[in-house]
Amino acid sequence: GFSADIGGGEYNRPLSQPRLHSLYRVGQSEDLKRIGDALAQWRADKPQHAVIGITDSGGYVEPVAIELVEDQTLQLRAANRKRPVIRLLDWQTDLPDSLSVVLAPGSHFTLDGLLVTGRGIQVRGMTNEDNQPPQVQNGSAGVTIRHSTLVPGWSLKGDCTPHRPSEPSLELINTGACVTIEHSILGAVRISLDVVQEDPLPIYVSDSILDATDPERDVLCGPGSQLAHALLSIARCTVIGCICLHAMRLAEDSIFIGTIKVARRQIGCVRFSYVTPGSRTPRRYECQTDLVEQAVSGLANQERERLRVRPVFNSIRYGTPTYCQLALACADEIKRGAEDESEMGVFHDLYQPQREANLRTRLDEFTPAGMQAGIIFAS
Repeated sequence: GFSADIGGGEYNRPLSQPRLHSLYRVGQSEDLKRIGDALAQWRADKPQHAVIGITDSGGYVEPVAIELVEDQTLQLRAANRKRPVIRLLDWQTDLPDSLSVVLAPGSHFTLDGLLVTGRGIQVRGMTNEDNQPPQVQNGSAGVTIRHSTLVPGWSLKGDCTPHRPSEPSLELINTGACVTIEHSILGAVRISLDVVQEDPLPIYVSDSILDATDPERDVLCGPGSQLAHALLSIARCTVIGCICLHAMRLAEDSIFIGTIKVARRQIGCVRFSYVTPGSRTPRRYECQTDLVEQAVSGLANQERERLRVRPVFNSIRYGTPTYCQLALACADEIKRGAEDESEMGVFHDLYQPQREANLRTRLDEFTPAGMQAGIIFAS
């Protein structure tokens, strides 16, 4: 019932895996009833490439801990047109209860088609024999999150307000893994990385929502609101919260509700996006509010234009049907501000401005003389 095919759901989505892989089916009608049973079998078999496929849309209340060895890959995914839920609880009083993943050089973990609530995901690099973080080269390991939801604020109250609004959905700790996020909904992302020994962590985000639950909270940063040692590429996304990171390689067709602070402004580009005033970014091209400010003179007029083009949403609360939908009252500079004149943000690929224009053309052709036809938008 959501506006688009993002965040996991019972819609068609592409599945891919290595040609040679071991498959472990989990579900009430399968031999393996729990994710933990499949992980135990996977650890015993030690395949190089494996897929744990959940075949139903049930709920799984259990701890999940994964440790990959060198050059090993694992997918934890839902079957096509299924949407299972992993609910993480307080299993251990003295240890974190996140869905934990430990990566070795050359390993890769994929989360596909699931909803994770109650806690977030914690990804760590494998420590050496002296219990010290390894020096892992960027790109040697990887994490992919696609068509999944990591509930912003961990879980919801009855009115859709988050239980833990300041807690991150994804923590990356001492790992050089390349992170890819596609067609997903996430809360905040925290990155803890040695800035002396490691290159910036590459992060690629597309067609997704990053939601810190409030524009004033940090959505992508280091611990304690410090600079995240990361290199970000982002396209067709809606971001709610402040970003503080090393560099931004590319940002396009996106909406940033919250300030951006980038340390290295001399590399990268932001194009066809809404950027909150007061942000420090790489060079910008065809962005708002820059365009409307350049078109008027005087501080009062510029401030009025900034307010006019600020994105207006039907809702910015996860759990509501109109989550992150642009409102009808939103300025055309945002609703038609992407490079191809579609809307900025996560619903870019719905091409709603083009669909509206096509419908109005047809209405003009077929409306009887003396009558008028209008369009009523469904939420």
